Amino acid sequence: MICLTDVTTSRQKRSFVDFIYRVYAGRRCYKDTLMPVVNLFLHEGDAFTAGSFVRPIQVASHGEISAQCMLVHHPRLPMLQVAFFEALPDRADAVGRLIDEARAEARRRGLRRVVAGLNGHLAYGVGFLADAFDVPCPFDSLYTPEYYLSYWSAHADAVRTLSTYRFVVAEATLPDAILRRASARFQYRRMDTTRFREEMTLLGELSNRFLDETYLYFERDPYAMYQLLRPIRLLLRSEHLVFASREGREIGFLFWHPDFNEVIPGGRRNSALATGIRCLLAKKRIRTAKLNAVGIDHRYRGSSVAAGLLGELVRSCAGRYETVETNFVWDSNRRSTLLNNRFPHREARHYETFELDAFG
Repeated sequence: MICLTDVTTSRQKRSFVDFIYRVYAGRRCYKDTLMPVVNLFLHEGDAFTAGSFVRPIQVASHGEISAQCMLVHHPRLPMLQVAFFEALPDRADAVGRLIDEARAEARRRGLRRVVAGLNGHLAYGVGFLADAFDVPCPFDSLYTPEYYLSYWSAHADAVRTLSTYRFVVAEATLPDAILRRASARFQYRRMDTTRFREEMTLLGELSNRFLDETYLYFERDPYAMYQLLRPIRLLLRSEHLVFASREGREIGFLFWHPDFNEVIPGGRRNSALATGIRCLLAKKRIRTAKLNAVGIDHRYRGSSVAAGLLGELVRSCAGRYETVETNFVWDSNRRSTLLNNRFPHREARHYETFELDAFG
């Protein structure tokens, strides 16, 4: 017997979190550093979730929880999201029941499409992992089991793919002429950590302006960027966020940070306090940096500003980190793919999202 339940009580929300740890128990490549985001959505803890429809559900098969997700809809994206999806292996019947409910909810909300693999907004995570299951996931990246792909490919009518890239810092060189041109035309400054809230809100504003053409991106309250990054404030330094400006106006940014997951135990529950202490005390052991986001004003794309921002990244990482891994890039995004080609790189891992007809 299959039973679907809405997650509303405190006990049920604890069960939702516990189920995630059950799915990933012993999977050492999974790190639980994104659990604060799950809790944001479960408890509507930021400006974004407060303005969204968020409905956590669980599906039980013969009395055992077998699959769960949060059905999410934001007014600026005309699709229902099956977000934070998790399931046990060999539970296709339970997943099918969950998908039926997602389609029904979409129809009730006047939506024709359902997307699986987007966790509320691109800023919170996107994609089911398609390979590299035996490689630890970097900080702020998703890790999911290999069998999730078959669950969704059986129902989807469209699949979109994403990739991350990795390059060796010592091999990352940019022509001096381009860097001189970037320095002459643009000004670069690092984040003022004494104004963390204002700087993070500015990052949110610029993301809305510069990333608006990215597939599935939509505008959100800039303050939500501060709320998202506030828990790791003590781990971020001024060098981790660089703004580019021209004539006193910001026209680009680059956000990066160490791959804190390198010092976090995988496949188990870690307390927020223990995680923070590990990241602070063991940061010198971290050898990979994560290029989280780059945004360029539409009018300056193709200029030397991107090279200038990347030059700032390389200077900060030289002698301290061996490699840099990017955040996701849609494979259909030719401009971002070309940006990654500025350095000798290789594709690090691949992800997929799935789309369904709500009336299917």
